[in-house]
Amino acid sequence: MLLASPAATLLGSAQPDTAAGTVSSALREALNTRDVILTARGILMERYGLNPEASMRRMLDEASAAKTDVRTVTLTVIDGTAGSSH
Repeated sequence: MLLASPAATLLGSAQPDTAAGTVSSALREALNTRDVILTARGILMERYGLNPEASMRRMLDEASAAKTDVRTVTLTVIDGTAGSSH
């Protein structure tokens, strides 16, 4: 019993901070999304001879027209099923 209180304190402090875990998870997701967007941008640049700004504008316009998010559009570009209508 003498060590129960210090052991409980130690175990309590060893638990991962859920706020930090949430931030870390959100950061990981943001970096993954950025990578997907940059990949799709590069595909459009290569496929249509666009500059970085024009390829980004194209994805934003398509997302707006389809009423979806840019990540969804970028995934269809990567899959080869989008970007051919312009």
